[in-house]
Amino acid sequence: MKELISVIIPAYNIEQYIERCLESVCGQTYSRLEIIVIDDGSSDGTGNIIDELARKDSRIVTIHKENGGVSAARNTGLDIAKGDYIGFVDGDDIIESDMYELLLRNALKYQADISHCGYQMVFPNRVDYYYNTGEVRIQNQYEGVYDLIKADKIEPGLCNKLYKRELVSVHRLDNKIKINEDLLYNYRLFKEAKTSVFEDVSKYYYMVRGNSASTSKINKNKLEDPLLVLQKIMKQETGETYQLLEKRYTYLLEKVASMKSSKLDDELVKICRKRRDELRSIIKSHELKANYTKKEMFQLKLAAYYPVIYRLLNAMYASLTGSRNRYKV
Repeated sequence: MKELISVIIPAYNIEQYIERCLESVCGQTYSRLEIIVIDDGSSDGTGNIIDELARKDSRIVTIHKENGGVSAARNTGLDIAKGDYIGFVDGDDIIESDMYELLLRNALKYQADISHCGYQMVFPNRVDYYYNTGEVRIQNQYEGVYDLIKADKIEPGLCNKLYKRELVSVHRLDNKIKINEDLLYNYRLFKEAKTSVFEDVSKYYYMVRGNSASTSKINKNKLEDPLLVLQKIMKQETGETYQLLEKRYTYLLEKVASMKSSKLDDELVKICRKRRDELRSIIKSHELKANYTKKEMFQLKLAAYYPVIYRLLNAMYASLTGSRNRYKV
């Protein structure tokens, strides 16, 4: 295998983690890499650490820019990437030493536009595998999109995947969307990929930490962006895929509509009320029973009309099942 892989790594104020990340990428068993690290306006020592590591490994290409968010950073990397295949890694995560060898081998073997694998979430006191079954699944365009939306195995993120250059060359991430931008970008890529291959081995390590973007406090983007992404995708889908999207959309509405107002500022309270009204309208105007179980309909109605009771029942369920602290760091 002689193909060049460009690995794009955005980095913002992660001086504690960036060296660990780059060591895992530089130590890949497949060594023909272009490692593009974008220092996204860091105010700590991240930029200096990247520069020092670049002096030790000529494959590392360093870019320093003003802070513009992760999508803008990734787009900057895409603009200069020279690889035959493109991969992404978050600067506070790590990858197994043979991840890119595996992904490239599968891409070539199955002539796939996208090659992806499983992942694991690494907490301070445990590791959750998704799902490490060893299954190999070949996907056509429809199957790739459907599996991506269903999300029971296929991770909607960018970082456990390898993309053919021709696929990503005409697409860029939406800088205006801060949350679930990776799902929207993946949707566009899977929509055009003639063949994708998924091998369910957990080669990517999502390192869960308390002060990361995924565990930060609720803000407008966290409430609105996931719904906006689904709206954009729903406009282009029909049939079973649309039904999946509709369920995901109403599920998100359910969560936003039922949020406790006392923990939110005035702007977020208005958003929750607006989404509660939207959920009520959907319940009234659409015949959902064909695609929803009685339990699901009951939950939707509770969130829309009796959010206090909804929260109470959810808290009781979480306490009984132990799921309350599942993602707590």
